[in-house]
Amino acid sequence: MLMIRHHPIATIGVVDDSQQARQSRGLLLTDAGLEMLDVVGPLRSVKSTRKLLSPSCEALICDHHLNTNANYAHFLGAELVAYSVSKGLPAVLCTRYMVAEVLDIRRYLPMIPSLLSPQELRSPDDLQIALETCIGEMEGDILPERRVWRAQVVIEDVADDGTFIAAFPGWDTGQCIRFRHVDVPESMRDSIRIGFRTYVEANLGEERPERLFVTRWQV
Repeated sequence: MLMIRHHPIATIGVVDDSQQARQSRGLLLTDAGLEMLDVVGPLRSVKSTRKLLSPSCEALICDHHLNTNANYAHFLGAELVAYSVSKGLPAVLCTRYMVAEVLDIRRYLPMIPSLLSPQELRSPDDLQIALETCIGEMEGDILPERRVWRAQVVIEDVADDGTFIAAFPGWDTGQCIRFRHVDVPESMRDSIRIGFRTYVEANLGEERPERLFVTRWQV
């Protein structure tokens, strides 16, 4: 059992459409002295899955794409992790960083304190650090790279696939970020064009573009 910030963790639910991946996570949990709740599909909704997990486990490890192998789940892992954290269940999202995944995940990032690649979740120590990060943020102890600040954003390009590229003049990395039109308030979508400027709240202390998120767009 792990004791993290006075939170006892004995069993962790594992949500992944690959049975092999769930078994691999089970070996990691065994090495950490923990039990695994093997979550077998089909899973209909994030709410019903959250109810399935609690009170059977004290934390969650979840993949992002949950429907590549058979009819496992009808939602994205990022959505389940964000919902679980919002309801008080510590959760870790473990997935590969592909462009399509980043676009899917970004809208949920404000409620995903622990986002790892499979290479970053290989040992009990990796798991403990991820859970400490998540539980810490749930208790108000937010890492500097996840704190949000008011920032100006400038639209640099608009694509035909429902996405646009935005620059953050106050962001030290100088990198641009791709967003989807559905990520911004509906009342603002008609304004999305090259050169458009507005203000947002974003975690500009983060240097990795796949982890930058926006919590509020100024309409």
